Amino acid sequence: MSKSSKTVDPNQISRDLFTTLTNLHQEILKHESNTNNNPIDPKILSCIESVLTSLKSLRYIESPKTLSDIIHTIWKIYITDFLSLIEYVNILVSDQFQQIFNCVMKVYATINFQSIFRDDTLYAHDKFFRIFELLSLPSIINFLKNQSNNEIMSHIANILRMLLLQMQNIEEEICFKKDDLLNQESIIQLLFEYVDMNLIETNNDIQLTIIEILEFIWTLVDNTILIPQLLNTNCVSFTLKWINMCELPFAIQRASIRLLYNIARHEKGCNALNGADALRLLKEFKQRTLDTTINDTTYEDIRLLFSMALALLTEPKESKSDAKSLGKVLDQLMQMTVNTAQKKNHKYGDFDISEPLVVFIKLFIHDDILHYCIKESQVKNMKVSSKIVFFCDLVMQFRGALAKDDELDQLTLTALMNIIWSISFHDEYIDELKSNAKFLITIKSLANDDGEAWVEQYVPKHMSSVKKAAAGILWNLDENNPG
Repeated sequence: MSKSSKTVDPNQISRDLFTTLTNLHQEILKHESNTNNNPIDPKILSCIESVLTSLKSLRYIESPKTLSDIIHTIWKIYITDFLSLIEYVNILVSDQFQQIFNCVMKVYATINFQSIFRDDTLYAHDKFFRIFELLSLPSIINFLKNQSNNEIMSHIANILRMLLLQMQNIEEEICFKKDDLLNQESIIQLLFEYVDMNLIETNNDIQLTIIEILEFIWTLVDNTILIPQLLNTNCVSFTLKWINMCELPFAIQRASIRLLYNIARHEKGCNALNGADALRLLKEFKQRTLDTTINDTTYEDIRLLFSMALALLTEPKESKSDAKSLGKVLDQLMQMTVNTAQKKNHKYGDFDISEPLVVFIKLFIHDDILHYCIKESQVKNMKVSSKIVFFCDLVMQFRGALAKDDELDQLTLTALMNIIWSISFHDEYIDELKSNAKFLITIKSLANDDGEAWVEQYVPKHMSSVKKAAAGILWNLDENNPG
């Protein structure tokens, strides 16, 4: 009988499945501990077969969201009821029992999670924090404390990586609020501690898990609104400790610099990093690692992240950057801005368009850097005649950000307005700015916008508001009558 012709009751299928899992758990507990490679009792094998049969029925469930919820409950039962059975570890690692895990993973792989989360962001938000609950279960906690049974450690690591990867995928579809991590700080700190305890381990499973944890945390820290809460997880001390270590694997170096850069994107993160002597440690990292790999192209993205972090951490009056020393980085930042601008979602690789723009604000206090970026920077595939036109077009493109519930778009507009305000202080660019009639109309409109529609967001202290920047631009262009 085909899937489409079979009438199914998802509730009945899930009840039958959970009953077979309960029966298996109870049957295992009826027997003496199995830690000596004794043959698995036939009754247990029969229960395993019943679970596998029930799992096969999941293919008849057509609703992806229903299937997602059932799989989530299976993981909760699996982690809570089975992974805790350490005295029966030989059953858990047996080929017969592992068929259950493999079968669940096959069903899991058929679910189009991205479509579910994109169509229902509230469900995605709820799902994200329900997975956090799974990470807080005792078997996962014991693993993160290096207290798991050695025979099952690899299996738990596999499950943890799968859950973290799913959370990363969900993060792309949801909008966080500032208090969202209020009850998750302890588990995030445990993730940091696991990485810290196992940095020098060469075991492949451990290394894969470390990278997955760092990727997850990096994706989390990419949401700047969460950084004040993440500071409570000791992320600053861990990250600075890692970049200060010699002979750290490349993947850990890169992940650490990415974390540090994202923490620096928030003013509270900047303060915490500067309070922990981050600038000195970063410069030592540069001398120890980046200067010695100057011709190694694999370190290019680390150099870029390093330069972006340094710009964000340095107070303008203390900055000694110059275009000559930063030429390659400035080219990369301009290229990143062009690349992100041409994407529908304004993201390219790991970066949102707002990120290079915010860095430019800090760098454009140096006249030579501003002039280099506008006149000399090497950029490919820019579809307009000049960098000035490019920035002006972006302002007009993001003009509606004030009326949308998108904090990154609003941050992008704020950054663009501050950039053009900086440009407008230079006489040689004024004529080109004044000749753009549509741009001037947009600036005059923004100067009168009351900003009431703005969502709660983070705006760095070194930026001025859109309205103030617009007024400043008009003043510099001698267009200070917005009417």
